[in-house]
Amino acid sequence: MKFNISRLHTQSGIVQLSGELEKTASGIALHYRCVSLMGTDGWFSLDLTNEHTQQFLCDIEQEVIAHLGD
Repeated sequence: MKFNISRLHTQSGIVQLSGELEKTASGIALHYRCVSLMGTDGWFSLDLTNEHTQQFLCDIEQEVIAHLGD
């Protein structure tokens, strides 16, 4: 299922996310296409290949899944 979240308040900040949610035999997998974080000067895109971005996405994963389940 493709998703596009224009604004999600998480414990780690306010984000915009787009990508695809995949239901697998072992659970749910999120595949992100674009991720932006709200900063003091507006939205800034995150580098999806960056190690810190990957950790950030792991930290907010359950919040994103819960939002998509609503």
